[in-house]
Amino acid sequence: MKVQHIKLVPTALLIVNTLNIGQAQAEDTLVCSTTGSGIDDFFCGPDSSTSGARRSIAIGDNVLIPKITVPGKTGIEQAIAIGSNVQGGGDNSITLGNDIITAGTGSVAIGGDDAAGIYNAGNKGYLLKTYGAKNNDSNISDFRANAALGNGTVSLEAGAQALADGAISIGAAATAGDGTQNGTGWSSTSGKQSIALGVESSALNHNAIALGYRANVTGYSGTAIGENASATSNNAIALGTNAMARDISDIAIGLNAIAQNSNGVTLASSLAIGSEAKAMTNNSFAIGSEAQALSPEPLLLVRRLPQETKLVRQQGITRLQLVSWPMLRHRIHWRWGEVQPQMVLPRVLL
Repeated sequence: MKVQHIKLVPTALLIVNTLNIGQAQAEDTLVCSTTGSGIDDFFCGPDSSTSGARRSIAIGDNVLIPKITVPGKTGIEQAIAIGSNVQGGGDNSITLGNDIITAGTGSVAIGGDDAAGIYNAGNKGYLLKTYGAKNNDSNISDFRANAALGNGTVSLEAGAQALADGAISIGAAATAGDGTQNGTGWSSTSGKQSIALGVESSALNHNAIALGYRANVTGYSGTAIGENASATSNNAIALGTNAMARDISDIAIGLNAIAQNSNGVTLASSLAIGSEAKAMTNNSFAIGSEAQALSPEPLLLVRRLPQETKLVRQQGITRLQLVSWPMLRHRIHWRWGEVQPQMVLPRVLL
């Protein structure tokens, strides 16, 4: 492979020469090179290379665009890698920062790893073992890099990682997608189209959405929004600080709200709405501040009803019709049951 070199003199040195203040030293010039047959790749800096990638740019210290196989092409094309200890391993990828890696068509990684001492993702994600043209890491042991490993992935911020096709990770140590690592290789197992937005947030399953500081989703199509919100089963939804939706299709809304199935029923579906609300059994629901549904039968726990409350029949199903939704709390228990349509319950005062 023929390598051609180009010497570039920084603008400041050109000014020095023009004013005859002094001679620019040879070591101050920047040597850039090209290897493509059409002279359409460009790389500058110590231990940097484009490996002949067409229409590609590598600039910085130890920056590598590797030689890999791309279907229908001679290799990577139109890749940009700039920074220190950078590997731009994706066709049409953009890799900007330090200690950062991309792999996958159209992947974008911007950031670095220097917030690792402040924020961390535990044992989740990809550990950067080798990088750059030198393919070594002599100064730092295995560490979590900024990584976009998959087609159409995006990772922004220090230590952010998007690890499955279509995954988006934004925030320090945020993780979208999951998989297994073998040496320097990564095999994605879940997390396609997942979104992790927030410091140390994690969306580890397909179509998962985690928004907020340490928000966590491990269930398929789960959603967690809020600080420490957690949705750990398929289709579960947790909204609010420390809200937890633990079983299939559970919904927890509010500060410290918990929805889970403690009976071990596979097809769980519990609903908890309100601060400290807890729906702990299959098909149970608790609505209101500190409301609790602990019985194996569905419960609605009510503290005060300022007006009349009706049990009405709609499409053959008896439902409790409440006049004042915000007044729901936890002391008077009304169970579902068969009643006559339009039966009126008296006002309850505590």
